[in-house]
Amino acid sequence: MNELVVKPADVTPASVEVPGVDELEQYVDEMLATYKKTPVSAATLAQAKQARTDLNKAYKGLGETRRNIADKVAGNWPDTEKRLKEIEKKIQSVSDGTLKPQIDEVVEAEKQDRKTLILIEIEKIATEYNLSAEKIQFDDKWLNKTAKWAETEQTVRGQFENIKNEVQVRELQTSAVEAYAAELQMDPAGVAGYVGQLDYKDLDEVKASMKKDVKLAKARFEAERARAQADFDAKAKRAEQATKIGNKLVDQETGEIVEEPEALKRTYIIQLSDITDQQFAYVEQFIHNKFDKGFEASGVAYKSVVQR
Repeated sequence: MNELVVKPADVTPASVEVPGVDELEQYVDEMLATYKKTPVSAATLAQAKQARTDLNKAYKGLGETRRNIADKVAGNWPDTEKRLKEIEKKIQSVSDGTLKPQIDEVVEAEKQDRKTLILIEIEKIATEYNLSAEKIQFDDKWLNKTAKWAETEQTVRGQFENIKNEVQVRELQTSAVEAYAAELQMDPAGVAGYVGQLDYKDLDEVKASMKKDVKLAKARFEAERARAQADFDAKAKRAEQATKIGNKLVDQETGEIVEEPEALKRTYIIQLSDITDQQFAYVEQFIHNKFDKGFEASGVAYKSVVQR
């Protein structure tokens, strides 16, 4: 595009003549019509950008000319100013309304193409680390034309190294939690909840929580056991002091029939630690051969659970 030249205005009091304003308007209309009809593509992107730069420069220059004239004249200037403003609007309309959206669209398409290529490379690197590419924090600066892949790759690999270290630390912490749970004789089914606490607590805090929870659980168990024992003892004492009439026990003071308390039932765990699978198989077979029938006859339920 040839640079748009606005001739200096001849200014006299109350009268303004802008030489060539008609020709200027005709030239601008023809020029803008050409830009309106010419689509922007990747091949013409550089020319389109230059054209928009020239249009913006012309728009600015025309505006400055108009403002300089306004400072000096009166008379017919408002009409002339109006015409110049209309020309400015035409220029701006094509620059911002026609060229800019197309330029932005092409630039965005190029960015998306670069992003696709970068994501493909990130997937390749993720395979090397045996990690998910989705864990990478994508930086839009990588899409700039001035961005270099070597620097982007270095940043991506740095992120993967950090993620890899975090995964390794998490695995070690998880193993530590599971080992501590076994030490505290916790139910394996509840260990996952403590592993999840590693998301917002450090290992020592999680282990402290485990120890506290086991202590509280034992205290609740002992309290419940003591309550059950006290209830059983009270019922047993009442039954002992009752008078047997026929096959009934009767409270001597109230005449109420007294039921003999049922024996307390509890769950007992026999733990075998640090034995081989063969040793466990021997123990289980021994119990099966020697005690299964006795267990069944006495109503004792038995099951084996292996914790690895």
